[in-house]
Amino acid sequence: MFVPGPVVSEMSTAPAGTIAVTLIDASAFSRSCTLAGLEEAAGLVVRAAATVAAAPPERPDLVLVQHHAGDPLDLLTAELRAARRAWPGAMLAVLADAAAAVALTALRSGARLVLPGDVGLDSVISAIRLADASLAVVPVAALTMLEQPDTGVESGEGHVAPLGAEQLGLLTPRQRDVIGVLATGLSNKAIARRLGISESTVKVHIRAIMAATGVSNRTQLVARFLAG
Repeated sequence: MFVPGPVVSEMSTAPAGTIAVTLIDASAFSRSCTLAGLEEAAGLVVRAAATVAAAPPERPDLVLVQHHAGDPLDLLTAELRAARRAWPGAMLAVLADAAAAVALTALRSGARLVLPGDVGLDSVISAIRLADASLAVVPVAALTMLEQPDTGVESGEGHVAPLGAEQLGLLTPRQRDVIGVLATGLSNKAIARRLGISESTVKVHIRAIMAATGVSNRTQLVARFLAG
């Protein structure tokens, strides 16, 4: 059933020289933490709500939707579409715990800023300012997948074939940790930091994962992992 969003003016109500941001986050705790940080930034006027339907009606310059690990992608798509209906012309942005996994969905739903949830608040604020200047911010891993939709590893129906349980079963627990973090779009150095191992060990794990799963590059590996 269609639930209309707030009916608003086409004009942003933020004072000249500031960026009006509406934060959408279903988690009250996460929302309050992000809101507190953004409110400290000079030049931002921030409002927050659990959903677009519950948000203040004033049109923002940018809508920032937070997507948490485990949240269904349908929920993200619904909120982005509701934001487009409610605030035509507003920039759409997504802060996601697994940015590479949801980036394609977010981009296809109109988002032009997609950031991993573990980036620092300063990076989020900088990205908001870039987006306000009509620049897109997208994880490199997601951009690579957009540029190379044909990974060369497809099923008979023309879709990327997911890694099977048998292939994943060949991986050690640590290798499964590595591929899970790799799918979020982090670099080898960032993966090493996240897992508390050396960068060279990450490279060894990735080579072993590729050999076990029969893929030839990181793009194929991530695409097949995310398709599962």
